[in-house]
Amino acid sequence: MIGQAQEAPLATVKRVASSLCPATNACRPTALGGDRCAALADRPCAADALPRPFRAVAFAPAYAGIGMLVVYLLFVLLYALWWPLLFVGGEAFAWLAAIYALRRAGGALARFAAYPGSYATVRKEVEGQFARRLSQRLEAAAGALEAYARALAPRSPSRNFLRMGSD
Repeated sequence: MIGQAQEAPLATVKRVASSLCPATNACRPTALGGDRCAALADRPCAADALPRPFRAVAFAPAYAGIGMLVVYLLFVLLYALWWPLLFVGGEAFAWLAAIYALRRAGGALARFAAYPGSYATVRKEVEGQFARRLSQRLEAAAGALEAYARALAPRSPSRNFLRMGSD
């Protein structure tokens, strides 16, 4: 019953108590020690003391099933990668290949952390951002030079500052 909500413990105790008691005793508060059953249902259990992610799995069995499926698929994937290495060169070869792969993966991670520009995807993104910013600055400079040239250009022949001194 993966899709159904979990019933509260007190409701479970009351339902079980009413199903076990005869109809004449079901209405009595002391049937099956009514107060004792309620007190038992209210006591904390081991799942209440678990850390947060584990508590969520304990109280939601659907998530536990999904988690187990993910772990199982991971195991199958690792076995699918491990088996050909065992078949080709034996256990020693498989362990050496696994250690070599871990070393290469660690080296790649360390290189990415220390020198992010050594990867083509990062370099391409940085170059694209640089080209975009450079084009914006060049357009701003061209606009400023155009405005400066308009300010220096003569507006009328009488106001031309180059000819003022020659008159």
